[in-house]
Amino acid sequence: MRTKNNNIDFKIIIKTLDDYGLDIFNIQTIAEILKVQDHEIKNYLLTLIKQKIIYRLENGKFVKHNFRDKYVIGSFLAGDGVISYWSALNFHGLTERFPNTVFVQSDRKKNPKEIFSVKYQFVHLNPDKLYGHQTEGIMNHQFKITDVEKTILDCFDKPQYSGDFADLIKAVSKADLNEERLIEYSRRIKNLAVIQRIAFIFDAIGKPKSEKFLKFAKNGLTNTYHYFDVFGEKKGKYNSKWKICYNYEEKLEDILNSNY
Repeated sequence: MRTKNNNIDFKIIIKTLDDYGLDIFNIQTIAEILKVQDHEIKNYLLTLIKQKIIYRLENGKFVKHNFRDKYVIGSFLAGDGVISYWSALNFHGLTERFPNTVFVQSDRKKNPKEIFSVKYQFVHLNPDKLYGHQTEGIMNHQFKITDVEKTILDCFDKPQYSGDFADLIKAVSKADLNEERLIEYSRRIKNLAVIQRIAFIFDAIGKPKSEKFLKFAKNGLTNTYHYFDVFGEKKGKYNSKWKICYNYEEKLEDILNSNY
């Protein structure tokens, strides 16, 4: 690759993007490949933006104008962020409802953004909460997403990012969960109410292969009751076995038998 500044122009940058398969990139990556300083290619990138060959996501981060993978973009924007919550539920086939926002976990605080008519919500978590993810996609199109077990736990931990609560209940019923992994993640999430709510659902629906998790949940119980629906009315039917006050507007069996 040519390295002298006077041999670099916007055509060289286009060729570099094509040669290295870079549909999404930052300015530092291109500068390192061409062995130049960031400021030496800044104006050429501006030319490509004006020609609508690339699009600036934010300062120093770019994407080819026809690239639209929302999960790759969301993860890249957050600096190795993790697709999560309602977005992960949908990706794993646990809800048929499409979120109009891509939810991304990150250890960095970041304001919401809208790019190519897609909204991105960044949820700041401490680094010790960023576990239980898998990598999808290939090469420059890779992104991280929470696995099924972590997705379920996260959705109960922060239901405000998880869509319809009835859909979440149905997702628990539908999900093929690895019990050992679910227990391991539950130990790390440090939220007893989440474990109680999931155990309550497992027990109520007779979830197959849940005996170990139910035993784990039972051993961790205290005398404190938690409301099933965080956002529901502070009244309901008390379940002494799991120390849950069921305050959701619909009965569990009606939710699971519904077609919506």
